Order: sequence, then structure tokens, then C-alpha cells
Amino acid sequence: VYVANHQPSGHVRAIDGTSHDVSFIFTALIDGYGAAVDTTRNLIYASSIQQGRICVIDGATDTQIGCMDVQHTSDGSTAPLRVIEVNPQYDHLFAVTSSADGEPSRFLLIPAASTVPITPTTPVPMYLRNYPMDGIVLDPVDDRVWVTNVASGLVSVVQDGPVVCSTPFPRSLGAEYELEISSFTIPRGFEP
Repeated sequence: VYVANHQPSGHVRAIDGTSHDVSFIFTALIDGYGAAVDTTRNLIYASSIQQGRICVIDGATDTQIGCMDVQHTSDGSTAPLRVIEVNPQYDHLFAVTSSADGEPSRFLLIPAASTVPITPTTPVPMYLRNYPMDGIVLDPVDDRVWVTNVASGLVSVVQDGPVVCSTPFPRSLGAEYELEISSFTIPRGFEP
């Protein structure tokens, strides 16, 4: 079991499901919030609100293998990230931004999230109801992602799947709402 520490400790807790022993995985997260596990590739993802960062952890060694920063293309400011989920079947990572953090409430699809280092890419955003910050889950049978929205009391359902369009959609919003993964850093000493 993996738990992102919200307090400024820079750790993700790994809890052994059999013995209940707890170990700490050092990450570069100041205020971890969400955690998701890709059981197919044995990767763990942990998100941060303040930093707009997602750290990637190797599940075999419980060590951080890198971090990606999600930023606004217009000014380089970070996009606060709340809960995250992963769909290993399509290699998609999902993150949520919330109006509770002064950010538009959005569902972000990040493609090819398991490649190391992650190629800078543009997350695909979709607007949600207010305050989607506490619940996200993937139904792997039908590839639907369910997101709870605190303020409205509603649940948003997003259908995931293979690419159905060969050309990307044009950007429909101003540059201040466009996001990108601006960098991927690998800790010193790690050989991908």
C-alpha cells in the first residue's frame, strides 16, 4: 500500500500488506496528496499540490526514479495536482486540479506516463464540477474513470480508451489554461 504524505516530509509511505511494516520512500514532494499504482509495469505515481509535480517510484526497489512537473505554458507557474489514477492498459495517467486551489477544476489525461524519462507532453484537460479533490478510481473492466466533486456532490465519469482521432484537437482555451509537462528529472545515480 502506498500513501503520499501530505505534511512537508518529502516521503511516500510503503505499507507491507502482510506484516503492516511501514517504510519511507524519499521523494521530491513537499506536500504529497495522491498515489496510484500501475501493477502492470510495477510503477507508483505520487502527486503534489503546491509543486504541481508527479514523482514516479519503481515498485521493485521502492525508490524514486524521477519526477515530472506540470506547468502552465503561459508563465511556467505550477498546476496544483490533487488525486491521481493510472490506466496501464492504455498507458494513461490521470490527475485532477481543483478550484479549491485557485485552479480550474479539471481532469488531466497524461499519455505515455510509463516511459522513463517521460517525454514532455501536453496533458489533455477536461473541465469538471467544483472541488474534484478527494476521490478518483478506474474501473478496469470498462475503462471508466470516476471522480468525486465535493462542492456539487456529483460524480464525473470519463471514458478512457484507445486514440480515436489521428489529428489533435485545436486548443480551445487561452494559453493561460494550457498545461505541459515541462521537465522530467532523474535522481543522481539512477540509470534508466
